[in-house]
Amino acid sequence: MIVLIAGCGADGDLESVDTTQASAIDDSTTSTDTGSTDTGSSDTGSSDGGSSDGGDAPEACDLLTEDDVTDVFGEPVSAGETNSARECRWSTENDLKVVNLEVSEPDLDEWRRGVDNDSWEPVSLGDEGYRGVGMFDTVEFRVGDRVIEVNVVFSTSGDADAALEELAERVAANT
Repeated sequence: MIVLIAGCGADGDLESVDTTQASAIDDSTTSTDTGSTDTGSSDTGSSDGGSSDGGDAPEACDLLTEDDVTDVFGEPVSAGETNSARECRWSTENDLKVVNLEVSEPDLDEWRRGVDNDSWEPVSLGDEGYRGVGMFDTVEFRVGDRVIEVNVVFSTSGDADAALEELAERVAANT
């Protein structure tokens, strides 16, 4: 699964983040993926019955609302869909615009090594943040021991970069 992450600084400027760290995210959440999703409502506060994320970790679908994504994309989106409490996805009809959100608790030293290269630029988001350069529209930022990744993919016209910036700011405001 490819996950995109976005973030914005306190001053509203979006900065780059390293997406190589996406592979360091707990793969156990995707290895048991059954392909089913909860599309019943935008309130996806309940998990799929999987294991705990280590206490008070926010569930990914609680960090954005269907209204947030609809506002930023400029068209209706599906309710946040999740296969685990750590991942959430919103999309427009036919998946022409998609945002993926993932919450993880990686080894922070390893995470920092993953973003310490020319593919990532620091951003002012959370306690520490990065934005991918010349790659997917992705932002990763740290809040305490948790890393939040926001990815935006547009397969149609529109400004994915601006959408990433706005969505990442909204996620950061909810953490």
